[in-house]
Amino acid sequence: MDFKPPGPFRPSAEDNTPQLWKDWKQQFELFLTATDKTEAPGKQKVAMLLCSLGTQYVKVFNNFTFANDDQKDDLNAVMVKFDTYFEPKKLVKSYITRFQQRVQAPHETVAQYITTLRELATHCEFGAIEDRQIAVQISNGVKEPALREKLWDDDLSLDDIIKKCNSFEQAKETKKFCAVETQVHALTMRGRGRGRSRGRQQFMQPSRRVQQNNSSNYPPSTRESVYGPTSHRDSVPTTSRRSFVPNRQRVNNSTPCKRCATQHGPRQCPAYGKLCNFCKIPGHFARCCLKKKQNVLCLEHDPGA
Repeated sequence: MDFKPPGPFRPSAEDNTPQLWKDWKQQFELFLTATDKTEAPGKQKVAMLLCSLGTQYVKVFNNFTFANDDQKDDLNAVMVKFDTYFEPKKLVKSYITRFQQRVQAPHETVAQYITTLRELATHCEFGAIEDRQIAVQISNGVKEPALREKLWDDDLSLDDIIKKCNSFEQAKETKKFCAVETQVHALTMRGRGRGRSRGRQQFMQPSRRVQQNNSSNYPPSTRESVYGPTSHRDSVPTTSRRSFVPNRQRVNNSTPCKRCATQHGPRQCPAYGKLCNFCKIPGHFARCCLKKKQNVLCLEHDPGA
């Protein structure tokens, strides 16, 4: 079976280079074992290593300093030099640059942003000033301008900054929830108003159709025999002809009305047609206004208020 060496070593700036080098070195050692090259001369194995790494690392090899010329042909000695070259200390500056350029992404929460900064800070060797550097970067990198102003107002510790960020984000979510609830309430009230008007139309229209059918299907003489003389029917008051009320409407409701907070009979609400002093929507009093109650709830749960 024909085994191929690992491809050229080309880590990007976003990669964990020390870990990638360890993985690549292990693949190269496995390649030597699979091709029975572990007992080959050191000079040959060093040449195979440099050819596998790529041209740019041949230049790095030429700049290495060895105690004697024999170590240049010793694979283990060359590997130690590359281990030192790829160790984290050589990459601290690149990690610091990435840390200072890291800002909060559009769809990233503050908690996720802080976690990413903490991970980057572990490679920057900040030491005792690590918390201070993270606090400064959070103040510079959060995406909300209003939050940035709050973080720069005072000389805050990292814990205080994290608390302010969490409170700001919770307040923002609470406002979104209250806005959605207000929209749902407005749509619900609008739908109820349409339902009442539609129900009144359906209740009144059948009686008109019955009167039209009765008046059109009988000749004049027959109508008089059925309904009586026209003068007699016209003399009967309208209220007596429509005095029937369904049983379910004659029962008084013992529960206070949700629109006026009082008890009354059906279709006798004093708030009907009246304008609310708070939301300016007709059909209820201000003391029963759901929008007013929701605003009070939002103020109680808004930590930034």
